Amino acid sequence: MNKTIFISLFILCITLFAEFNFSDAILISDSNINPIFAYPVDIDGDGDDDLITISGGDNIVGWFENQDGMGNFGVQHIITDDYNIPASVEAADLDNDQDMDIVVSFYQSDMLIWFRNTDGAGNFELAQIIASDRDGAFGISVGDVDNDDDIDILMASWEDDTLCWYRNTDGLGNFTLAQIIDDNAAKACRIITADLDTDGDLDAIAATNFTEDKIYWFENTDGSGNFEQSQIITTNVQNVLSICISDIDNDDDLDILSASTDDNKAAWYANTDGNIGSQQIISSSAEDAFHISTADLDNDGDEDVIVSCGVAGRIEVFENLGNSTFGTTQVISTTAPFVHSTLPADLDGDGNLDLVSTFWSDNKIVWFRNEHITSASDELHNSIPLIKDFMNHPNPFNPSTTISYQLTKQSDVEMSIYNLKGQKIKTLIDNSFEQGNHSVIWNGTEDLDKPVSSGIYFYKLNVNSKAEVVKKCLLLK
Repeated sequence: MNKTIFISLFILCITLFAEFNFSDAILISDSNINPIFAYPVDIDGDGDDDLITISGGDNIVGWFENQDGMGNFGVQHIITDDYNIPASVEAADLDNDQDMDIVVSFYQSDMLIWFRNTDGAGNFELAQIIASDRDGAFGISVGDVDNDDDIDILMASWEDDTLCWYRNTDGLGNFTLAQIIDDNAAKACRIITADLDTDGDLDAIAATNFTEDKIYWFENTDGSGNFEQSQIITTNVQNVLSICISDIDNDDDLDILSASTDDNKAAWYANTDGNIGSQQIISSSAEDAFHISTADLDNDGDEDVIVSCGVAGRIEVFENLGNSTFGTTQVISTTAPFVHSTLPADLDGDGNLDLVSTFWSDNKIVWFRNEHITSASDELHNSIPLIKDFMNHPNPFNPSTTISYQLTKQSDVEMSIYNLKGQKIKTLIDNSFEQGNHSVIWNGTEDLDKPVSSGIYFYKLNVNSKAEVVKKCLLLK
């Protein structure tokens, strides 16, 4: 057989039958009692992902420093253990000082609280209470709901059946009283934000469970945070506990995914300009599907799906085959008695997205190194690509994101930002650079420095007019 044909067939086989390759669990901590989430974000401003953690058995909100950008973590910095049962955590720059603050809901204490990152190095001041009257405060999300260029907070409270949001009044982290989205959301557990109808503002997607299992969304009708229910997406879930958003079918709008425990189901719902399609099953055998997230784990340009199977103790991943279908179950781990959540992050700086998990019953926080070979042709020919480690951080972002890349030799570089219509809106780089690591900040503006609206954008890197890479980022105002 001709050597070229053999190589082509070999690459095709790898593409069609790709297997994810992750290391065994690497221990970060075994001293947090019932850890719930380990949320990746750069807390100390050194360019790598640290981990914010919440744990329900010891009420600790804390963070672990990624000490060397290679996934070696230090001891836990405790932010607070004064409030009962943290349920959800998010990171955002709530006071517009260019570092990541932390917001946490506390189920037993009925509270929503944020903690200011005082110096950009991960030193936090005392709690700032946003609400203390939300019975069963549970799911939260962040975003610029009213388009005033600061971060607001949305919350679902389980015991009082309420979906609401809190306006950041001055961009400094001073919040109004709750603004009700729905006060008849029976056992409201999750709320997330996305511009589902591509009109430039953030809508709300919510899930309720037990009493009335339902996923539905609310249109932000005027871009100022006045919400109106637009569509029930599905009631065909049993005990839905997790929802997320991702562009699963690569059509440049955000689809919805869900995990539900009592029917062992991971599913997704295609979005076409705010019209959400029927349920499409990723797996109906993901036993006790407790948490769902997405990431491009194999660097092929589409979003794969990660499911944490609670009491089954498994982490399952499903390859996105690129035609709105998924591969068979690939099991990453079976070592935990209960997996609460799994989130993607490049913890070791190699350009591959790793996985970080919380083992609730085992009191462990662990990560799995993604040992994916980026290119079969590079492996076969032992060639060195011109571009490595091309990514942006944070993503989603507001108000700015850092785009980083590595050049393997001196090269002419052009980098530009494009909108969903394929129009170039900003040139970030057009110059020659030496071999090594480089980065540039995009501040969410077009060429005339006019701020762009929330949504999906593409950043394209062209090296020596022949090597080109395009990646996607999400601006959430």
